[in-house]
Amino acid sequence: MAVPDETRNEIGADVAGCTDDDDPCHGVPSRCGLKHGPVLTCQGGLSSPSIPEEDILSTPLVKQVAHTCIFARDLDAVEAFYRDVLGVSPKFDFKRGEDRIGFYLDFGNRTFVEVFKKGESRFEDTNQINHICFETDDIDGFMANAKARGVSVTDKKLGVDHTWQCWLADPSGVKIEIFQYTPESMQFGPDGGVCQVDW
Repeated sequence: MAVPDETRNEIGADVAGCTDDDDPCHGVPSRCGLKHGPVLTCQGGLSSPSIPEEDILSTPLVKQVAHTCIFARDLDAVEAFYRDVLGVSPKFDFKRGEDRIGFYLDFGNRTFVEVFKKGESRFEDTNQINHICFETDDIDGFMANAKARGVSVTDKKLGVDHTWQCWLADPSGVKIEIFQYTPESMQFGPDGGVCQVDW
């Protein structure tokens, strides 16, 4: 799910300060409300040299990228682009009441793009992408591992799309969502549905 305020993550932390490449929190780790601990690497281990080799993960705790969330000035124009240029129509819409605020695109093989209207965004080169989401089969195990390694992670919650989710951030402040699908997840339901948001 997307974050309703572009300057806050689902933890409720101000992440606007996490923009400096050399010092994401400008010398104040608590500024963004997150502990910038070791980051998961493509080898399935952790980048921190302080972790004993025997504690490095031998298998990834995530399966694949679940979705990337992007912002759109004009939802209809973005929908037309993905439908007419890429051949992908919305799987379902996000609505706040009767107001359509976004939609979900299904690219196959459990890979999605989430689009939300953010007319107030500045749309610089760095802020069209809101967050990245990874899929796991064991969200509780993922959270336990993150916490054991000193990484702040939100509580697990069942999203309005009926998918379990939790949030954390990498040391640069990039927002990361973890998904565990359920049998009721809208991503795998019938096309044309409506997901009513509660934020």
